[in-house]
Amino acid sequence: GIFNDGTLTISNGDICGNYAVSDGGGIYNIGALTLSGSGGISSNYTAGNGGGVCNDGSENSVTFAMENGSIYSNQAQNGGGVYNEGTETVFEVKDGAIFSNAAEFVGGGIGITGSTVVTISGGELTGNSFGDYGRGGAIAVSAGTLILSGSVCIPAGDAVNQNDVYVLYLAGSPRVVTISGTLSSDETVATISPSAYGE
Repeated sequence: GIFNDGTLTISNGDICGNYAVSDGGGIYNIGALTLSGSGGISSNYTAGNGGGVCNDGSENSVTFAMENGSIYSNQAQNGGGVYNEGTETVFEVKDGAIFSNAAEFVGGGIGITGSTVVTISGGELTGNSFGDYGRGGAIAVSAGTLILSGSVCIPAGDAVNQNDVYVLYLAGSPRVVTISGTLSSDETVATISPSAYGE
């Protein structure tokens, strides 16, 4: 795949068919990444986190701007499509499609942990899934902040592998989900689960 420690823009072509033993099957990003136009990140696999992309802001300020394009058919332990970790990671989705990605455990489409901020104001997450003991087909929030607004669409999946937004309970890990402004859809934009936490 690609190790990005600078500025990388993908506006055409496809980063596909790569394998990583650790994180970031398609792209391991510790810099500034932009996906636009007809660019794609597909069919990548890692035995770690981030089948398509792993954004790691553990030591540097890291950004990933998805302006269009697609992230699909990637696989990982966590964050099948995109995994976000560290203290200085910002992932913004303005348009495009994140679909048919799979995680063995959490975050079929997107995994969020650390102090990362993920903002989704457009585009669609569909058909993402998790394994037998996983959670969060579309998005899993283990820690960090998720902001949903605008025309984002995350339709529910089936009863087996729900394309849902799952907020995990982890003691000492702050998690925030914010609905910002008016969502521009009359349909259910996203299903957030669980509906309550027990002691």
